[in-house]
Amino acid sequence: MCGKDGWLRGCGVLLVALCFGACALAGTQESAEVENLVPEEQVTVRGIMPFFKAAFLKCEIDRFGSLKIEDDGMKTFVRVDREKKLVTFFNLWHLKARFSETQKLRLLNKLNSDLIIVRFYMHNATTLVCDYQLPYENGIRPSSLVATYRLFARVIRGALLLHDPEDIIGEDGPGVAPTGPAPKQPQPLPTA
Repeated sequence: MCGKDGWLRGCGVLLVALCFGACALAGTQESAEVENLVPEEQVTVRGIMPFFKAAFLKCEIDRFGSLKIEDDGMKTFVRVDREKKLVTFFNLWHLKARFSETQKLRLLNKLNSDLIIVRFYMHNATTLVCDYQLPYENGIRPSSLVATYRLFARVIRGALLLHDPEDIIGEDGPGVAPTGPAPKQPQPLPTA
C-alpha cells in the first residue's frame, strides 16, 4: 500500500512527466511556427495576398500596387515597405465638411486616446486616415498577418459605431463617393 509519502512521490513523478510532455509539445509547436515563418525577403504585396485569400477574404492588387481587402463593406489597403520592414494596414474615410477642424481633431484625439492598435489622423479637412504598422524583420507568420488585419478591422468598426456620437465620420450628402462602408444607419428607439 502506498502511504501519504508514496502518493506524494507518485504525484511528483506525474508532475515531472507532465512538465516534460508540455515542454515537448511547446517545442513541437514552436518548430512548426518557425516552419510557417515567411522569410522577410518574401514579404511582398503579391507574396502575402494568398494568406488573406486562404482566410476567405476578398482581395486584389489595386492600380497603386496596394493589396485591397474588401470585407463586410469595408475596404482596407495593405502596403509593404521593404526598406523599413513594415506591413501597413490602412483605410480612408470621409470627414463631413460641415464640422469644424476643432471638432474633427477632438474626435481624432479621443479615438487615439481610447482605442488600441489603430492610429487616426486627418490627411486633409475631409479625409480621415486609419492605419497600423506591423514590423516583419526576420520574417512573419501568415496567421499574424491575418489576425492583425482582423483586429485592425474590428477596432475601425468599433470606432465608427461607438465612438463618433456627433456623426463626424461619413458623407456630407449626395454626390460624395464613400471610401469606407455605407454610412451608419440610425437605430430605432425602443417602444414601450
